[in-house]
Order: sequence, then C-alpha cells, then structure tokens
Amino acid sequence: MNILHKRSSLTGVTPASGELTPGEIAINTADAKIFAKKADGTIVQLNPTYAAVSHTHSIADIESLVGDVWFSPLSATHRIFPAENATAFAASSLTANRIILNPFVAKTSFTAANIYLSVTTAVSGSTFALGVYGSGSNGWPTGTPLVNTGTLNGTAALEVSAPISLSIVRGQQYWLASMAGATAPTVRRYATGSAVSLGQTSAATAHAVSLLRTVTFGTWPNFTNAPVTAADLSTTVPAAVMLTT
Repeated sequence: MNILHKRSSLTGVTPASGELTPGEIAINTADAKIFAKKADGTIVQLNPTYAAVSHTHSIADIESLVGDVWFSPLSATHRIFPAENATAFAASSLTANRIILNPFVAKTSFTAANIYLSVTTAVSGSTFALGVYGSGSNGWPTGTPLVNTGTLNGTAALEVSAPISLSIVRGQQYWLASMAGATAPTVRRYATGSAVSLGQTSAATAHAVSLLRTVTFGTWPNFTNAPVTAADLSTTVPAAVMLTT
C-alpha cells in the first residue's frame, strides 16, 4: 500500500491551514519543500532554505575589527589575516637587519597570489622583504622560505605587494616573515598585546609574540640548519604581513 501525502508540483504553492490537520504534512515537489500544520493552526516549513550571502570588504573596512578575522579568498579584495587574536593595529618601524616571524594556521585552502605589507609612513632609503616559511614537526619554522620577495621599498606610504604563487593548505601552520634592510621602514604592525602568544620569553618574564633574529639583509635564514632557540623568542610585535588570492 502506498501512502501519498498531500502535494503540489507547482512552484511557490504552499498549503493553506484548512487543507491540513495538526501534524499532517504536505510536500511541494517543485520547490523540494515539506510543510506541516502545528497545533495552533499555523503552517511551517520543515526544511527551510537559506540564501548565500556574499560580502566584499576593503582593508579600511576590517583592519580594526576585533577577533580572528578571516575571509574566503574569492577575489583579491578578500584578505587573509594571520593574527589569531588581533584586537588592534599600530604603526612603527621594523628593526634594521632583523627578520621577524609570526605563525598562522590556514582555515581554508587557497593559492596565495600576492604577499603584501602596508607602509604607513614614507622613510627615505628604507627597504624590506617578505616571505613565508613552512612548519616542521615541532611547530617551528623549518628550512628556507617557501616563497620570498626581492627587495621592496618603503619610500612611499602605500600597500606594497609582490606576486607569489603558493598553495596554502587548510589546517597547516605557516610562518609569515618580514625582513628590514639597513634603513627600516615604518609599517602596519599588530598592536602590543594583540598578537598570539608563543609562550614565555627566554627570561620567563613576558610572553613572546614573535621570532626575531639578526640577519644580513637579503639572506633568508635556514631554520633546519639553525633551528629556533629560546633566544629567538621576542616580545616585539610582528608586522601585519598579509596574503591575497
């Protein structure tokens, strides 16, 4: 014996209250919707549908948002913010001839097409470079950068970007790196207290928020040959290096 519910094959048709008894269901096969009558006589849909909503944001829209800020990389206007706990941004000079790194865990897989950092104040003769390291089994950066830029100039206040091609895998940890030349630029950084903690410093007096190491500008450290030590842990807030698709 077949049990046939009340039904309609016409788009947009819903049952009227008088057509059903409480608890009885009706089906619209055209819209793939199921309806039922409640005890109070109202008709409800049992399998509601939800429309997808797309939002496009500029950096100015979101750079002061609180919390973990991530956007699906659908276009170049959707940025991936690596900060795990960023509550604010600030601007200050990088340290000359130093590399500074901070981690992020990718929350979606995407191909990064550009890496960039905002220069907030022009500094004559200033230079810097950007890169991305992978993580080893211990969670610290390993080897040489997966990608890195050539020399970038901090001589104008603007978002300085460089093309890259890097497949980012969801759930994996990466390290974003910035390196300053002999004359360091003034750039957008995470505000004090807003970057994720990496644990206590070597002196055990404060929480580290970055890895900081002295380098020769343009020479990227190999963290396999020279692994991270407690001396690399720093309270210096990292630059807000970002990736775009």
